[in-house]
Amino acid sequence: PWVADCRDPWRSNPYRHFPYRSHDRFDAWLEGQMVRRASRIICNTHPAEDDFAGRFPDRAQKFITIPNGFDRDESQRVLRSVSVIDDGVFRLVHTGVFYGPRSPEPFFAAISLLVSRRPELRGKIRFIQVGPTNYGQEQIADIADRYGVADMIELVGSVEHHRALELVASGDVAVAASQTGPNGHLQIPRKFYEYFGLGKPILVTGGACKVVSKLFAQDKLPNIWLQENLDGQGQELGSVIGEMFDRWQGGTLADCDRKKDLSDERMAADIESVLIRSCP
Repeated sequence: PWVADCRDPWRSNPYRHFPYRSHDRFDAWLEGQMVRRASRIICNTHPAEDDFAGRFPDRAQKFITIPNGFDRDESQRVLRSVSVIDDGVFRLVHTGVFYGPRSPEPFFAAISLLVSRRPELRGKIRFIQVGPTNYGQEQIADIADRYGVADMIELVGSVEHHRALELVASGDVAVAASQTGPNGHLQIPRKFYEYFGLGKPILVTGGACKVVSKLFAQDKLPNIWLQENLDGQGQELGSVIGEMFDRWQGGTLADCDRKKDLSDERMAADIESVLIRSCP
């Protein structure tokens, strides 16, 4: 027996596009071969499992969800080495790459709208991008300038992984931006789990909000803010950022001790149990 571990959707991946129909048909055949031959198929989100099971209903029993995890030891090392910066500036930290339908523009539109309504916030909010400083062929600084918020954006550039986590830990809110559009609800950036391990308040945007809702089921979200709708004017996201700022300023947007186990150890134990159950 063998277990196929799908950390991303296959045919339903929102980034999967083929220029030729023959290529697309062959890709569909390959996915079907995996589903037929594998003993179990692991998905990393519940919506991805539902999608697979819906397309292969006669083999639905093969699919199981095991979410990603975070390195507990590394999280503890990071938390011991940094402290939140206390200078009166509210920091939203995003790590990783903006690409395709995962765009920085909704954040800049939201911040621009927020400061137009509340001008006193201009020097008190900062969006920090840790990672590549371009979005496609355009520089993120130029995009921010178009929205009139270049002075509220900090571009760190690419750094090694541990340093990226330190920057998240020293900020006030960790941002997990995800794609919108078709099948955007099937995935969630793995960094969400690392943010979770650091105990930071998390702002999730785009289709990944559905993943988070499924992940916690009926449990109360532990200081996790969801904003699925990213309208072009940034009204809803701007309101969320404004509310987070107000709670931060009032001392009620604190880090929290999260009870749910989303560690790598839990992930490994879950995968081990699947492997054991798959053996004859």
